[in-house]
Amino acid sequence: MVGAAAVLLCLAASSGCVRAEKENGEVGLMLTGEVRDAAGLTRSEVERMPLAQQFALLGERYDRSQDLLADAQKQVSEDKWLYNYRGMAPSNGLFAPTGALPGAGGEDSYYLSASRAIELEGAIGERADLDRVLAYFDAQGWAYQVNDVAEFHHEVYADTDDGYLLEYRVQPGGWYVMKVSAGPFWGSDSALLAELDKRTLDEAFEDEFTVPGVRVPFPAWDDPVVNPPKKNLSDR
Repeated sequence: MVGAAAVLLCLAASSGCVRAEKENGEVGLMLTGEVRDAAGLTRSEVERMPLAQQFALLGERYDRSQDLLADAQKQVSEDKWLYNYRGMAPSNGLFAPTGALPGAGGEDSYYLSASRAIELEGAIGERADLDRVLAYFDAQGWAYQVNDVAEFHHEVYADTDDGYLLEYRVQPGGWYVMKVSAGPFWGSDSALLAELDKRTLDEAFEDEFTVPGVRVPFPAWDDPVVNPPKKNLSDR
């Protein structure tokens, strides 16, 4: 009877619930409002924030991810890199590379992802081409894992210990890729993306290449609306 009451209470809770497996094998219940995201915040804490504050947090996370990406890129080359994913727009947290937050739905979490590619003359994807990036990760004190996908295809993943994941991939053909992921974080990806889109000129995303450290500035909440609302928001 107690178990049934707990289930009903859980279903009625605005924060929702997920099933949690205990060490002794019993199945228990955990309020998703107690689940902390990559920034250490619970969903209930984020829901109490004004949208302007959530928007500012998105901007801080964008800048942090871009700084991490740029510093890692510089270990390889300070020349121009091709934009793959720019990394400003939040994506649905259910598809975060590190996994979804327990109890997350389709409109309450997000993650960030940005990647750049560069074609290095004479490069064919040798494992030794990871060495400069590995030395940088060692200097930062970050744990990392190297995956040898094929003879000339190697990848390294590094955990920055503050909610961000860096990936560097060397591969045949000479196009090497640096990627950063952040999150998942509690917050509505669609609501934040709509606010971001309204404050950012479309022309800001026309360049195909950028040097490490140069990115589209994140707008302030008080910036004027420069774009009318769109039904289909652009990938940014």
